[in-house]
Amino acid sequence: MKGFTIFEAVVAMMLTALLAILVIAGVGFYQRMFGVVIDSGDKQREINLFYFALSNDMEKADEVLFDGELQFVFDKNSVSFYEMEDDKIIRKVNFETDTFYVHGKIETVELVEGSEHLIGFIQVNCLNGELVFPVSVQKQYALGALIQNQKTWQ
Repeated sequence: MKGFTIFEAVVAMMLTALLAILVIAGVGFYQRMFGVVIDSGDKQREINLFYFALSNDMEKADEVLFDGELQFVFDKNSVSFYEMEDDKIIRKVNFETDTFYVHGKIETVELVEGSEHLIGFIQVNCLNGELVFPVSVQKQYALGALIQNQKTWQ
């Protein structure tokens, strides 16, 4: 007699069911991990966009000031403001508003040597999950701007 016994058929069905359970659990795990990777990538993209906007404003600004919020003064006609909120950073320039959905905290603000108001270095710590990404930019002022600033504030 050739064929399977009931016992062999039950064992084969149990092994198939166990394999199906492992596959379903693995697929669910990888779907959750894929979601985490996508969210982390989106946050990192927001941090990168914030860095590019901050560094561009720092480079092009005539003056960088800080009085609770960052202010970038461009050719006396235009000012850019950065507001740090709990879960986002808001950049306002004239009538435009950019929102970066990232938790950021100003860690360091350093004045230019010999100035009481001009900012030369800024570091903002941005969170991506549990990781902290320090975003830092530096401003090099022309000597004439530093002398003009000292005369203005005296």
